[in-house]
Amino acid sequence: MPIATNNAPPDKRPRDKAGPARRMFLAAAGAAFLTLPPVPWGQVRAQGIESVDLILLLAIDCSYSVSPTEYNLQTQGLALALLDPEIVEAALAGPNGKIALAVMQWSSENSQILSIPWTVIDRPQAAVQFSAQLSTMARQTADGATALGDALSKAGAYVQSAPFDAFRRVIDVSGDGRKNTGSVVPPVRDALVERGITINALAILNEDAELDQYYAQEVIGGIGSFVVIANDYQGYGKAIRKKLLREIRFVPVSEVEPDLVPGRKIRDS
Repeated sequence: MPIATNNAPPDKRPRDKAGPARRMFLAAAGAAFLTLPPVPWGQVRAQGIESVDLILLLAIDCSYSVSPTEYNLQTQGLALALLDPEIVEAALAGPNGKIALAVMQWSSENSQILSIPWTVIDRPQAAVQFSAQLSTMARQTADGATALGDALSKAGAYVQSAPFDAFRRVIDVSGDGRKNTGSVVPPVRDALVERGITINALAILNEDAELDQYYAQEVIGGIGSFVVIANDYQGYGKAIRKKLLREIRFVPVSEVEPDLVPGRKIRDS
């Protein structure tokens, strides 16, 4: 392809219409921009935005495979876990002394609802109030299939629009089945990880004994991502406590445990 050049005589070439003052300003602005230091991902601090140590979205499976009893075991297990003194202490122990929580229910492609909006946990009483909301939270999504990819996509949108600033942003997804409708999961997962969001999972094995392997391969991602395993819904409470404690605890990068690696699986016993 020929290269365009400007071979017109000097007196015929288009003149720069900007005046000397404007040219000096543009040159100075360009030089100043080039000298700005790079800002690492996750370290931008927006003015006027409240800083928290963790943004954590709890995504609860409400597809048709989850019975009313099993739904209640999830919500009551979460509610009790957030009353645990060790978890409350972990929530308040970071540099900012607070975290932000929200709860999303999900099932089919177009059925995801933010059931409890973003709430700052900055004192024990805030954890008690959030727990009370969980314990009385009605099931809000329509019965449907398991659209895990769409659930992650919506969860990611909620996390990105959270009105807080945090270095750690996490989606905590729990479920008892594999994706059987909607978006393919790995591309959604990968896009969220690229945006600095970690996805952890709690696999309930009552209907699929190998669900933990599926979650480890196709669902979780990001720094320190892991799967916690509950053998059934009766073991959910113990498993979610272990999962929340691991997610909420503030761990400086220099002190990350050697076993905190993507794909690690932790049983509830």
